[in-house]
Amino acid sequence: SVKQFIEFGQSASEAESFLFLRKEIPVRMANIMKEINLLPGTLLQMPSVLILQDWYAKSFRDLSIFDTREPSMDTLVEFCHALKTVQTRHTNVVQTMAQGVLELKESHTVDNHTDM
Repeated sequence: SVKQFIEFGQSASEAESFLFLRKEIPVRMANIMKEINLLPGTLLQMPSVLILQDWYAKSFRDLSIFDTREPSMDTLVEFCHALKTVQTRHTNVVQTMAQGVLELKESHTVDNHTDM
C-alpha cells in the first residue's frame, strides 16, 4: 500500500532502499515497456515512439546491472548516479509520446471509429 511505501521510505537505510529499488524499478519499467508494445502498430512505428522505446530499453539495461550487486558504498554511489541518469532521460516522456501521436496524425488518416 502507499502507507507502507511511505513508512519504508522514512525508515529504510540506503542499503535497504537499494535492495528494494534494484528489483522494483526494472520490474516497473518492463511493465511500462509491455504496455507501450500494446499500442497500435502504426503508432509504434513513429520516430518519437521509437526514441521513447529506446529510452526505456537503455534505462532497463542501466539499472539491471545492479541486480546481483551488494550494497557497498561504491555500488550505492553508482546506483544513485544511474537513477539520476534515468530520471533525466525520462524527463520528456509525456511530450515525446504526444509528439509520436502528432507524427501519426500527420502521416496517416486517423479513423475516429477505430482510434488509429
